[in-house]
Amino acid sequence: MQAQQFVKVGGSATDIAINPKNGKVFVVSNKNVFTDYNTSSKRWRTYSSRPNNASSIAITKDGVVYMVSTAKDVFIEVKGKWIKVPGIKTNEVITTRFGKIFAIDTSKKLRQLFGGQWKLLIGQNRNSNGLNQIVGTSSKGLHGLDGSNRFREFAGTWKTLNGQPNKITLDQKTNRIYAVGRNKGIYSWDSRAKKWNLLKGTRKDFVDVAVHNGEIWAISTNKSIYKYDTRKRASNYAGVYRITFTRALTRTSEQHIQKSVDFFGTFGIYAKGLNATREVDIQPMDGFKNRVWDVSKSDPQNAKAFFGKEHQNIFNVLSQRKV
Repeated sequence: MQAQQFVKVGGSATDIAINPKNGKVFVVSNKNVFTDYNTSSKRWRTYSSRPNNASSIAITKDGVVYMVSTAKDVFIEVKGKWIKVPGIKTNEVITTRFGKIFAIDTSKKLRQLFGGQWKLLIGQNRNSNGLNQIVGTSSKGLHGLDGSNRFREFAGTWKTLNGQPNKITLDQKTNRIYAVGRNKGIYSWDSRAKKWNLLKGTRKDFVDVAVHNGEIWAISTNKSIYKYDTRKRASNYAGVYRITFTRALTRTSEQHIQKSVDFFGTFGIYAKGLNATREVDIQPMDGFKNRVWDVSKSDPQNAKAFFGKEHQNIFNVLSQRKV
C-alpha cells in the first residue's frame, strides 16, 4: 500500500478558497466563514461578522471577499459587514487573476459583474450547452465545465477538451488548472499535452480543491480538510499484521460505573486501514469469517466493564504489529 500525501488538518468544511493576494485559506463550516488556520491549536478564526448562512466563498486578486448564501444571494464583505450584491441567484462567485468577477446564474448562463450590474455575456453563452463552472486563464479566455461537465476552452468560441471532471479550480499565481476527477482524485491540467495528470499520492475521496502557488488544499466527502504535503514520501506498508486486543467495552445509560458484565454470543472483529487513496475494510484471509470466539448463554464469560460516553468501540486496540 502506498501512503497518500494529503495530511489532514483540523476542522471540517463544505467549501474552500485561497486569497490570491496573501495565500490565506478560507473555508465555509456550519454556514460560517473561517480563515487563519492555526497549526498548533488546529483551529480556525471566524472571519468578519458571522453570516450564519454561507454556502461558498471567493476572494479577488486584491483580497476582497465574496460570499454566496444558502439562498444563492451574493454578498461582499465591507469593513466587517456583509453587503448584498443584488441581481443574480448563483452557487458561487468566480474571481480571475485579471480582476474580473463572474457568476453562473440558475439557468446556467454566464454573467459578469460590471458597474454593479450582472451583465449577461452573449458570446461566452453561445453554443456553450450551459455552464456549470468556469475559470479565467487569460484576459479574454476561459476554461470551464459545460452543462454535461465536459472540460472546454473559450477563445472566441468553445472548444471541447479532454475529460469531464467534477470540479475545477485555478491557481491564480501559476495560472495552472486543477480538478477533482470523477474518481474523486486530484488532477492537474497539462496545457501542452492537453491531458489531465493524476496528482502523485492523492486520495480518492475529495469533493473540492483550492490551490495557491502550488499549495493544494482539499475537502473530502466527509467534510474533512486536507493539505497536500510534497515532502511526505510515499511508502510501502504492505504485509501481514497482528492486531492485539486487550479488553472489551460496552455501552449503557449508566455513566462512569464499574461493574461485572456477562458476555455471550458471537464476538467479531472489524478493522479498517488506509491504502493509497482512502479508508478500507480489512477482511480475513482464506475465507475465514470476522469471528473471534463464540460464547454460549449457558456458560457466559464474566468481565469487568467500564461504562462511559467516551467508549465508542466494542474493542480497544492496544497495538498493531507487523509480523
